[in-house]
Amino acid sequence: MELEGIDLASMRSMVLRFPELLVAKKPDIRFLEKARRAGESGISGICFVGMGGSSIVGEICRGLLIEQSNVPILTVRDYSLPKVVTKKWAVMVVSYSGDTEETLACFEETRSRGAKIFVITTGGTLAERAQGKNIHVVPKGLQPRAALPLMFSAMYPTVAALLSLETTGLDEVSASLRQQAQNWGATMDSPSTLAEKLKGSVPLFMGWKHLVPIAYRAKCQMNENAKTVAFHGELPEADHNEIEAAMSYSRHSVVPVFLRSCFEESTIKRRFDVTSEVLSEAGCESIHLRISTVSPLEESLAMTHYLDMTSVELADSLGIDPLKIDRIAHLKRKLASDW
Repeated sequence: MELEGIDLASMRSMVLRFPELLVAKKPDIRFLEKARRAGESGISGICFVGMGGSSIVGEICRGLLIEQSNVPILTVRDYSLPKVVTKKWAVMVVSYSGDTEETLACFEETRSRGAKIFVITTGGTLAERAQGKNIHVVPKGLQPRAALPLMFSAMYPTVAALLSLETTGLDEVSASLRQQAQNWGATMDSPSTLAEKLKGSVPLFMGWKHLVPIAYRAKCQMNENAKTVAFHGELPEADHNEIEAAMSYSRHSVVPVFLRSCFEESTIKRRFDVTSEVLSEAGCESIHLRISTVSPLEESLAMTHYLDMTSVELADSLGIDPLKIDRIAHLKRKLASDW
């Protein structure tokens, strides 16, 4: 399928095809086998290198696999690697454009340290420099943030291979996500309904475990697509600090959005419920999102798809073009001219 049938001039079109993008370009068997052999040879850790949407893909993978991993998993969103990343590490260098300057700097540092490198990109400078390395090339043309399912479909099985783990195929997940999208509005608020509830407010997305990176993704999508201020947090940590700001939430139009999991432990379920009660007592009503799924993998991706579409619906309601990223482009021009 690759990018057939997607209007690349429409963020709505790209987000609607999220399920199809999950299976559009699977990693080559040889690419995965190299990852498996690298893992079996012994690695001290896994490091994701990327910025923006590319880094979020790594965070989602980490959230899903960290409890099964016997090595640390780190994410780097910077120009340099931490000292702990040595030649015994596997480093996944991810840049949709292939020209992200922070990622390119980390690629060079990774190469100089002799670490095992796995690259996911559409091309650009990164692909040129990665010749002879383990590289998976994905179709270009999407907005980088809309390419998350495409990048995830390569990164998730690669990380699993590095950890010698068996994973669920994404074909079934893709089919389930298509069905879930058809039921939006029947089993839960439609994205457009949620967007109206969030209009004029400051969403605060809260997650637990594998849904923490989904909360961060939702915050970023609200920022980029709807040009709306948004924040994210996680439980139980938020109950040790952010809860004290509850009395000011209403004054600042903060709306907590709890990403609820079908796999919550009893202590976490109670914590979500009691936290919601405390917020209500402070005059702040929270929104609870639940999607019925069969696995944390499916839940993470279904919630991401739903909230991605919510950000597009909010942009549309506000009369904003979600494709435009004028401030980011302006910043890059200034950085280039002032260097």
